[in-house]
Formats: sequence, C-alpha cells, structure tokens
Amino acid sequence: MICMVIFLFVPSFGHAGDNLFPPAEYVQTKLKQNDIVFLGTTYRKPKVLVFITALLPSLTSLGVTHIGLEIPADQQERIDAFMQTGNGLNNILLPKEIDTAKYRHLFEVLRTSGGPNPVAIDLPFTRKGGSVSNDEWMAQSLIPLLPGKILVIVGNPHIFKKLEWKENARNTNLSVRQYIEREKPETRMWSVGQVIDEDPDQCDFTQVFSQVPDAIALDLDEMVRGWKLGLTSKVAILPAESIDLVDGLIVY
Repeated sequence: MICMVIFLFVPSFGHAGDNLFPPAEYVQTKLKQNDIVFLGTTYRKPKVLVFITALLPSLTSLGVTHIGLEIPADQQERIDAFMQTGNGLNNILLPKEIDTAKYRHLFEVLRTSGGPNPVAIDLPFTRKGGSVSNDEWMAQSLIPLLPGKILVIVGNPHIFKKLEWKENARNTNLSVRQYIEREKPETRMWSVGQVIDEDPDQCDFTQVFSQVPDAIALDLDEMVRGWKLGLTSKVAILPAESIDLVDGLIVY
C-alpha cells in the first residue's frame, strides 16, 4: 500500500501567532493609547455588528467622546433627535449598504448605555459625486472633534493608512488618515481592519486564523511582511504590504 502525504502551504507566522488578543480587549487598549481608532467593517455581516454592539457600552469609561459613523452628514439632525427623545429611529436615512435592523440597533444601545455622541461623518447625499471625496469629507468631519477620543466605524477601504491608486483608477484621493495627518500631524491614530469570509487564496490571515474557534485580534508587524490581505482585493490600489495599510486586524 502506498501512502501519500500532502503538504499544504501555510505562511509561517512566527510570533504573530503568539500575540493574539480577544477583539474587544484589543480595541479597548488601542482606544486608551490613541486619539482616533478606525475600526473597519464589512457591510451586512451579523457577526461584525454583534461585536460592535457589545463594544459600545464600554466606550464612555475609556474616555471616548464621539463615535464616527459612515452615514451622510445631512442625517445628523435626525440622529440627534433620536438620541434626545428615543423617537424617530426609522426616520434616519441610511445608505442601503448598511441599512439593517442590527445597524439601527447601534443607536438604541448608544442611547440606553449613555455612550459617546454618534456623528454622521460621510458626504451628504446631495454632495455625492462632487469634487470632495468621501475620505476628505470624513477627515474634515473628524478634525473639529479633536482634541477628543474618537472611535470611527467605517468600511474597511476607509481605514487604510495610505492610498496609492492604480493608473486606471478613477479615484485619486488620499485616505482619511492622510488628510488628518496633513492638518493635525500630532494626532495619534490606529487602524484596525476586520477580516471575515475572505477567500483564503486571497487572504493569508483568513487561511491561518479562521480555523481558530473565536475571533482574534493582532498587531501587524514585520512577521507578516509578504502576507496577502484580502481587504484590498476589490480596491483599485497598487499592491502594498498589509503592515503599510493597517496597524492591526480582527479575523473571524
């Protein structure tokens, strides 16, 4: 009888595998150490929204003053009205990509837990397609909230530390972080991507860590140089190291 042994290639993760943290503890630690923590999301993923919802009640005790949300700024009045009265939650117009009952529940949790003030930081519906990019508008929405401590919950492409676009890309804007660094270079910022349901062939982090029973969080450092980051597969940016794009990851 002939025995066949098949070897599967898995990136060597060295000490990266020895420095894994519970996601909530990880984000809370980064909030203590920074002025702004960017928490990237993948739209319509219940596990991600459950994690964020559970995190919200702890934010005020960490000194978080505001929570920036990827909602058009012209909805701020309606958000404020709900936070003050508890009425009109369904009057808030959300982009279709995020408009779910679980996302709207975030406002209820913020209100009942006395959480940070929610701020709509995205381009108003009426300004879409204009000369100002989403990322620049978000940055200009966040800068007046400083000095303060801010958790920013936006789609993963908006948390990158830098953006270098391909030649054929229509976008040429900087990242939110780059716009803030240009005006407020002293601001301490940390970007945490969330990786869920990525193709293991396109994302080494999914390949290595998705077998772990629970979600994990880790800092990115030289030990993961060369690893593929699935978050970039649908974004028209030039190839870049994961450590140059985000500071840390949560992998489901």
